[in-house]
Amino acid sequence: MPPKGRLPDSQIADLVEWVKMGAPWPAEAAVTAASGSKKEFNLARRKQEQWCWQPIRAAQPPKIKAKAWPAQPTDRFLLSQLEQSGLKPAPPAEQSALLRRLCFDLIGLPPTPDELEKFLKDTSSRAVSVLDAGG
Repeated sequence: MPPKGRLPDSQIADLVEWVKMGAPWPAEAAVTAASGSKKEFNLARRKQEQWCWQPIRAAQPPKIKAKAWPAQPTDRFLLSQLEQSGLKPAPPAEQSALLRRLCFDLIGLPPTPDELEKFLKDTSSRAVSVLDAGG
């Protein structure tokens, strides 16, 4: 927990001086008036350079060798990297393992015995829907 009360005057003075220097992070060089190396923030240039501001564009899935494995186009990106590394995808998980993984990922808890029973009895492709609030 942070300390209660006001910081000592010496620490406040240190923070004020740090902000006047341009609040450099330890790995950065401090900007001083004498150095004149203060970088100007240019939002337009930053938007051109940063991937997060680029328009979304469709990417062509890469060519792969094991054409039967991908269930959807995005799987081809994963499989391509695996093939480049000389690896193969893991076999499909057993139903009980799949349900445990889904429950832990979604709610952080293992499935209830009732959820597990319903999931194992459901042979449809929509068996995952037993995790809905209504069961």
